[in-house]
Amino acid sequence: MRVGLRIPPCAPAPEVAAFAREAERAGLDEVWFPDSQLLWRDVFAVAAATAAATSRVTVGTAVSNLVTRHPSVVASAARTVAELAPGRFVLGLGVGNSAVRPVGQLPSTRAGIRAGIAAVRGLLAGDEVEFGPDGRRVAGQLRDPLPVPIHLAASGPRNLQLAGEVADGAILLSGVAPTPLAAATARVREGAAAAGRDPVPMTVSAFARVTDDVERDARELKPLCLAVASNGG
Repeated sequence: MRVGLRIPPCAPAPEVAAFAREAERAGLDEVWFPDSQLLWRDVFAVAAATAAATSRVTVGTAVSNLVTRHPSVVASAARTVAELAPGRFVLGLGVGNSAVRPVGQLPSTRAGIRAGIAAVRGLLAGDEVEFGPDGRRVAGQLRDPLPVPIHLAASGPRNLQLAGEVADGAILLSGVAPTPLAAATARVREGAAAAGRDPVPMTVSAFARVTDDVERDARELKPLCLAVASNGG
């Protein structure tokens, strides 16, 4: 089991990178940065700064989206960070709730996520990719194609199955209570089995607060618990 830390980039990028370096020195295996353009610093810029500041820890987005960022933009950004952290970068993608809704966009559909992941993979491989309603095909011209593992964040049963079917890993947003966590992992495994794949790695995402006043801080955590519960966690 690997243990990671999700770090919202709400401080200046050099400070976030320095904090990630401290996490690496403390023995953590992974650092993940969320992506919401009206809340935090740019996730790929922060990931790049962290890649330069660390040498061992895995660096990931948890998560970016394919609505406010076009798949071609995501592919270029991911490839760049992956070059700075060879073998250490993971592209986490999701429907984009907190990034898309405040700017009047809709979260990705299941079909949109499937097509977007295929497009990003194709571009990273230097393949021809189809874009737009007219089926225009665009050749990926990224020099030195570089594979990047793509992990899909999911909470509902259909997207959990999709993660098992098409992604290189799943980021579970179901919390850590045994029953919903078991249900979520089962859906991911079902998706992998249906696609004839081996089970994919799973990251269990959980909010936590280190505190000496549970009653006070529980009030801040309750809305997060409710949001997780509303999606089946």
